[in-house]
Amino acid sequence: MSPDERSYSVLMSVYERDQPDYVDDAIRSMVEQSEPFTDLVVVCDGPVGAGLDAVIERWRGELGERLRVHRLAANRGLAGALRAGLPPAKRGVAEHIVQYFKRGRGSHGGVSVIRYNGRVIVKAV
Repeated sequence: MSPDERSYSVLMSVYERDQPDYVDDAIRSMVEQSEPFTDLVVVCDGPVGAGLDAVIERWRGELGERLRVHRLAANRGLAGALRAGLPPAKRGVAEHIVQYFKRGRGSHGGVSVIRYNGRVIVKAV
């Protein structure tokens, strides 16, 4: 498989109620995957607050141009935020959609990357 065939964009939506530590864990999980991403597009679905901004900026400092932040003025919901994040992704159509999510009280999911070229290559919970 050529390097271009292995490259992929990650699309992640965050919003004001997301916990900064969980978002930090989700980004770290993607950075530590054995197949590195080409770019990570983080869509801020409306204003996200100082805690999330600090996490995003810290990762931007570490990842440089590989982390792209797309800020929406108002919350559009998950589907609207992910749709808004597709054009900034370097890969024409982002084949991976990463959804960071919280399940229940005090616990959280992680990231779930579903398919690349028809096969599951990353799955972290």
